[in-house]
Amino acid sequence: MKKPKLLVIGWDAADWSVLNPLLANGKMPSTAALISRGFRGKLASIQPMLSPLLWTSIATGYRPHDHGILNFVEPDGVGGVRAVRGSSRTKLAFWEILKENDIKSNVIGWWPSHPAEDTGAVMVSNFFNHSPDDTLSPLDSEAVFPKSQTENYAELRVHVQEMTARILAPFFPDAKEIDGSDPILSGVAKIVAQTASTHAAATEAMEREEWDVTAVYYDAIDHFKHLAMEYHPPKADGVSDGDYQKYHAIVEAGYRFHDMMLDRLLSLAGDNCHVLLVSDHGFAHEEERQRKIPDLPGGPAQEHHPYGVLIGAGPNWKSQTVYGHSLLDICPAILHLFGLPASEGMAGRTPLNWWKETRIIERILRSNRNAVHTSGSDDSLLEDLDQLGYVKLPEDRAEALRMVKADSRYHEITSLLDAGHIQTALQRAETLCHDFPNDPRFAYQRLGIIWMLQSSDIDSELAEIKGKFPSPAMDYFQGLHALQNGFHSSALEHFEKLVHSVDLSPGVLQSVGKALIQAGRIDEAVEWLLPIHDTYSRWPESSLLLAQIEYDRNQLERSLDFALEAIRRRYFTPEAHLLVARIARQMGELKASEAGYQVYHQLVPDDLPTIVEWVSLLRALDKNREANNLEARLQRVPVTVIVSGMPRSGTSMMMQMLEAGGLEVYSDEARQPDTHNPKGYLEAEKAAHLHIDNRWLSETNGKAVKVVTPQLEQLPGNRQYRIIWMKRPTSEVVISQELMLGKTRKDIQKYFPFAKALALEQTENEVLMKMEAQGNISICLVEYHDCLENPQSVASRIASFLSDVSSEELDISKMIESVDPSLYRSRL
Repeated sequence: MKKPKLLVIGWDAADWSVLNPLLANGKMPSTAALISRGFRGKLASIQPMLSPLLWTSIATGYRPHDHGILNFVEPDGVGGVRAVRGSSRTKLAFWEILKENDIKSNVIGWWPSHPAEDTGAVMVSNFFNHSPDDTLSPLDSEAVFPKSQTENYAELRVHVQEMTARILAPFFPDAKEIDGSDPILSGVAKIVAQTASTHAAATEAMEREEWDVTAVYYDAIDHFKHLAMEYHPPKADGVSDGDYQKYHAIVEAGYRFHDMMLDRLLSLAGDNCHVLLVSDHGFAHEEERQRKIPDLPGGPAQEHHPYGVLIGAGPNWKSQTVYGHSLLDICPAILHLFGLPASEGMAGRTPLNWWKETRIIERILRSNRNAVHTSGSDDSLLEDLDQLGYVKLPEDRAEALRMVKADSRYHEITSLLDAGHIQTALQRAETLCHDFPNDPRFAYQRLGIIWMLQSSDIDSELAEIKGKFPSPAMDYFQGLHALQNGFHSSALEHFEKLVHSVDLSPGVLQSVGKALIQAGRIDEAVEWLLPIHDTYSRWPESSLLLAQIEYDRNQLERSLDFALEAIRRRYFTPEAHLLVARIARQMGELKASEAGYQVYHQLVPDDLPTIVEWVSLLRALDKNREANNLEARLQRVPVTVIVSGMPRSGTSMMMQMLEAGGLEVYSDEARQPDTHNPKGYLEAEKAAHLHIDNRWLSETNGKAVKVVTPQLEQLPGNRQYRIIWMKRPTSEVVISQELMLGKTRKDIQKYFPFAKALALEQTENEVLMKMEAQGNISICLVEYHDCLENPQSVASRIASFLSDVSSEELDISKMIESVDPSLYRSRL
């Protein structure tokens, strides 16, 4: 097979909200031509949305906490700080893997990529286009590889002083006059000069070198937006007419500048070259623009939007609209194009749906890259980062070093959280707060993790942080806490204060609406969500929440409208497709319902309860062959045995019976036997955090694990469950719980908590109804007293219920022997 060619183009911060109107008006002809012969879609970003971290993830397929690039700056090894180096990366970039396989790459301006390394062709590092404003400084000796090419490439650089009025005129078409000292004018001039330098290096490498891959990164769109997005149409509140007239065209001109450069790149690449054009994130647009950017390191990242641009074309790829990809998928895609496997541990997936012909390549284990310390300073790059607001370094070297190390740890925790590693993130956050006890960012990050884990210490944590770091953010946590404890009026007061005190992200606003729904305040949730839905027109979450509310109200047409709007905003919203499928079936539109289920299961292939729904629909359509195939899939799914019930309902006794009968139990013995449960709890601490992390369930195939009733709704739908549900009189459950809390039997009888008993009973009944409706769950109800009074009957019934879980039958006699009636002590 002929070796393919690939051109990878990075446009930092490009997004469809600006691109689409320009494409529609014929102002991006080269981009339009590329789209017309290939695919397009949104590219999901990851957290934290900081460019050197993201572009390293694009290059490696790993998240920041894995690849080691965690900041714009890093320690320089001699007590100071410097701009981050590509040599600090701990994972192989795609060009390194390609070179190992004799595939040659030009890599131009990638952030970070200094010092330049051997890529088989030419690498020009991200230090190449940075120079002081007053003069063009000598090119860093490590900015180009091979070094023999340094002088040649140095001559290609463009300096800001070479920018003329004619060159800059497209950026200011309606300005009557602009003072030469205008900082926005000088900012545009600097961005254009740096971009022209990068482009010159890219075209030189493409023309002169023998290459298989050329990857070139342009940071200009991001810089144009940070400089002038507030002036981009439509005119924002607070922008004067005069400033709007002068600066409104800067962002558009920046995009059109890139389209012209794209034209040249495509011409040099040729028609048979594959092309990938990607951006690492989007940018706040129209109503999303914030009035004030936080004065913090990386503060401008608050303007970033979580969806960037993905465009691709080439001989091996389909022409289509693609969905559901993240920037982590780019490296595996590049490797796949050249017939190479992705690495074990890569967070990215190989997007096989791009290819005309599917081929499966297994992943392989690759060694990590050794980070290499290099020397050298970079004052001009640090100055640029400071002007953009990405770094705020104190003059004191020791303090700057201390701050950089702390910020990098903060970003690492953010990355861990984004990947779902909640417990590890908490451990790192605890250490960070211990080392930097006076930084409110770190305290609130830790508080957020504690809240996610629903720690019992949340009351004391809220009080301590509120006293030490008063902030509008505290109203958010206090509002959530008040909602959780039933104080709805207090919660709304906190949320109202929050809204009027700071610019809030759509995500925070929508989470408040979700909290209101969970509290049963449906009308208030709708009142809260509707303006958010109308204001933030690119965010699907509010549409989905409103669709679910209307569905629960049986307002099917309104629910359908909101669900379709959520899909329009982001196709990869599986819950919206599922709602469409269910609504269509209830409306009698069976064909439309089938289409909805098909799309949903393309996005979420392992959701077993909805496979059962889909099978039922196919039977109604007389498509029995397809239904049989789906049912066969269900038979091959692993089974986990769950022992559940309210706390103190006899779940430990049932776990002991199962273990005695020969069924392996999943427990960690972290909770030791005590006077309340002398035979042991047989619990797994991971089960308490099922709502945060459920990956451990893959270890429970054919085993029994205890999951208390309130956590059952967090069970993922990708496996079968046999639930043994322990039922015990609510009064006895409450007494047992109160005794464990240290209360005396006399006080319990005198002040029996009837409200708690009613709440427990209501919760259990609600969860039981939901579980019984799930197609991947079978339930066996067991009365606590039956175990004590007639263990033989219970053991026989359990053995029959679990007969297909284990290859060996349960030993009923040993199950009976394990029951100890003397432990029944919680009579009213």
